[in-house]
Amino acid sequence: MIETDISDRIVAHGDPGEEAYYFWGAEPYSFRLQKPLFDHILQRNAIVRDVAASTRTVLVDLYAALDSSHERDFRRYFFDVAHPRPSTYSIIASLVAEGVRAAITSAAAPGISA
Repeated sequence: MIETDISDRIVAHGDPGEEAYYFWGAEPYSFRLQKPLFDHILQRNAIVRDVAASTRTVLVDLYAALDSSHERDFRRYFFDVAHPRPSTYSIIASLVAEGVRAAITSAAAPGISA
C-alpha cells in the first residue's frame, strides 16, 4: 500500500471524526513524501520498542494493534497518517487499560505494584 498513490483517498474536507482523511495535518498530499514519512514512523516505533525491551518496560504497541493493512479501508482508525479518529479513542483506551493491567500483574515490570 505504501508504494501506491493514494491521492484519490484524500478527503480534505468534512469532519475529521469520520469523513475526512488528510495526508499529514494541513500538508498537501505528496506521493514523493509518502514513503519517507512512513519510514520515519517505522523508525520511531522501532526505537520505542527497543527502549521498552532494554528497560523491561511494558509496551502497549498501538501501531501494531491498529494496523490497518488488513482492513477494507486503511483510513478506518486515522484521519491522517498519524492521528486517530475520535471513534478510535475507546479502542485505544481499552488497549492501554489492558497494558496497565498486564504491567500491574507482571513480575517483570519493575517499579509497578498493585
